[in-house]
Amino acid sequence: MGWVTRLRSFLSGQSFGHSVLTLAGGTVAGQVLALAVAPILSRLYSPADFGVLQVYASALGMLTGVGVLCYERALPLPETEEEGADVLALCFAILLITSALLSYLVAVHGPAFLELVNAEEMAPYRWLLPLGLFGALMYQTLNFWAVRRKAFGRIAATKLTQAVGMVSVQIGCGILKIAPLGLLAADVVGRSAGVVSLGRIVFAEDLARLAAVRLRGIGRAALRYWKFPCFTSWTMLASTSSMHVPPVLLSAWFGSAVAGWFGLGARLMQAPIDLVGRAVAQVFFAECRTAQQEGSLGPATWRVFERLARVAAPIAVFAAVSSPPLMVLVLGEEWATTGRYMQWLGPWILVTFLYSPMGPIALVLERQEVALALQAGVALGRIGGAYVGYRSGSAEAAVIGCALGGAVMALPYVAWQLAITGNSPLAGLAHLARETALAAALCLPIIGARVWLPGSWLVRVAIALSAGLLGWRAYGPLRRVFKARGRAGDPEDDSTRG
Repeated sequence: MGWVTRLRSFLSGQSFGHSVLTLAGGTVAGQVLALAVAPILSRLYSPADFGVLQVYASALGMLTGVGVLCYERALPLPETEEEGADVLALCFAILLITSALLSYLVAVHGPAFLELVNAEEMAPYRWLLPLGLFGALMYQTLNFWAVRRKAFGRIAATKLTQAVGMVSVQIGCGILKIAPLGLLAADVVGRSAGVVSLGRIVFAEDLARLAAVRLRGIGRAALRYWKFPCFTSWTMLASTSSMHVPPVLLSAWFGSAVAGWFGLGARLMQAPIDLVGRAVAQVFFAECRTAQQEGSLGPATWRVFERLARVAAPIAVFAAVSSPPLMVLVLGEEWATTGRYMQWLGPWILVTFLYSPMGPIALVLERQEVALALQAGVALGRIGGAYVGYRSGSAEAAVIGCALGGAVMALPYVAWQLAITGNSPLAGLAHLARETALAAALCLPIIGARVWLPGSWLVRVAIALSAGLLGWRAYGPLRRVFKARGRAGDPEDDSTRG
């Protein structure tokens, strides 16, 4: 109960709404910039280059999620500055050990692993893995310390710095034909840029306190926040595995080009969750906390579910019917396979868009163990589905199995989130079906043009028309979400106070 209560208290501060908007501004700007250059990068690098990047990013993504055993997430919680410094020192010690261990494994077993996953092209650059992990873990740790210090403006600036640095390296190396090293080096920059800026907070304000830390204090901190490595880290590992293991398997089974096609498509599909889903989760956490105290958690959850369904269904249906011609137009002919993969990723994005933003339910109700089991089921569904497709000998079948397996196994997660808050899962399924049917109706221009006028310029007109109709349909929920973000934690809004 202790750390949960303090986390709620921390998030209920009077400046929460302004802080969220500050953080979101830098994050959104960075993500939009990274997505905007995708048509340029797809013409500078080959699918095989992106496949090597995908293997590298997947390995690093899983390690970064648990590299500090999730102790960094406890940094905002200690009541005293001395205890906070103990946790920070603990994080530094673990990240150094993790980085050193990975350096040894990469040096001794790196070539064998890369041969196993069909990514031998990465062998000369495998030293970037421990370097990238160290930078990513250091940034992640300092980021949470900056949250403790409420240095949200500086965090937002680093998000934009990361995006600008990553894009600059990607384009510069692409023009110079330095591939795939350019993509790998850019990923390191994108994960670690900002370490110096955030590190100044420690050196300017907390260096003396950090120097006074003793082993006994570090041990107390490790025991005090034991739930983070024992529960949070496993939940994080299950979540990152469902995202990062399938591309590695696809590379091992079918080659780096398939992993590149899939990886870029998944990244584009993940963008709505990053841009909108996180906003919903931030708002819902504050509302969830208050609603539980007032006994209205059920209606609050249902309102959020309705808004999510109204946004997710258009995205999923639009991707399913428009991705093949749209990706050829945006990314180039070489990426037609990405469009075919993306149309099958629609069910996955639909269900993920529902359960991921409603994740605070498990934290507020203190049911993290159930969330861990359900998240593990999602990971097994995606990996198992991909394996079933692989057995057929078709890369596209493996992608279909991955997407459908993850979607099917995520449905119980959504059902549990609705049921535990007193809502009917069947009613939720019926509402989702209605929203999906309506989105499909708004996409009829695309379907008709692709069936009767394939390859015609009218297909592009139909895509633009349906995109406008779907955007109009989703505008209302999106406007309410971002308006709510502006109110969350506002000192004049009593509904956000604990």
